[in-house]
Amino acid sequence: MMLQYDREELYQKVWERPMIKVAEEYSVSSVALGKACRKLSVPVPGRGHWAKLAHGHSGVRKPPLPKLDGVPIIYRTKARHTTAAGENDPEFAAIDELLSSGAFNPPSDTSASDRRHPLIRRTASQLRNRRRKDERGILLPKEPGGLNVRVTAGTLDRALQVSSKVLAVLEGQGLNVEVLERARTVVPINGQHVHFGLEEAIRQIVTRKARVPEPKSSWDYDRTVSYEATGAGARDRFGHRAP
Repeated sequence: MMLQYDREELYQKVWERPMIKVAEEYSVSSVALGKACRKLSVPVPGRGHWAKLAHGHSGVRKPPLPKLDGVPIIYRTKARHTTAAGENDPEFAAIDELLSSGAFNPPSDTSASDRRHPLIRRTASQLRNRRRKDERGILLPKEPGGLNVRVTAGTLDRALQVSSKVLAVLEGQGLNVEVLERARTVVPINGQHVHFGLEEAIRQIVTRKARVPEPKSSWDYDRTVSYEATGAGARDRFGHRAP
């Protein structure tokens, strides 16, 4: 069935609720709804607007609906619900909304007080002994129970700040972060334990020094391996397992 968008109604709805919720109400995808808004010159909240509201901050100011000489007619098809398994799961829908709203971006105004979170305090305490580290310079915890943070001493403070913001976002959405065996940091989502961590990339430097005046093979060299901290993330460390 073909239905026409009401421009004024659409304008009111997208400023009352997140786009993904409005799209569900119209039985269309959030992408299709975004296209309709652009064609109808309907302003929509910017990225991070709903995340700011969720954290008690002011979002962007609602602009007036622009006047148009000729309002285009845009139709939508009321879709039948033939989605893949799990697509309508409320927890997956919540994750989609977080991604589209920018809620997973670290809050820009998070202060150092976030470090008071018990997991942040515990992790900091376990990694503050800068003598406990592996051959690559990665700090080693003195006991289990902290977050899965594998960084050098030079980036520990920044790693704790990032971790505190991740915890703030997850717990702000009602998701409880847990620490399991072997520093496995997990958050239960949709019946799965999704594990994540923070790891610094370490550059391996190999040097060779000749042992003889005219080396002819690799056996004529002494090989030395050293490591250099990069201050950058090694890779995303995400996975899941059954609870």
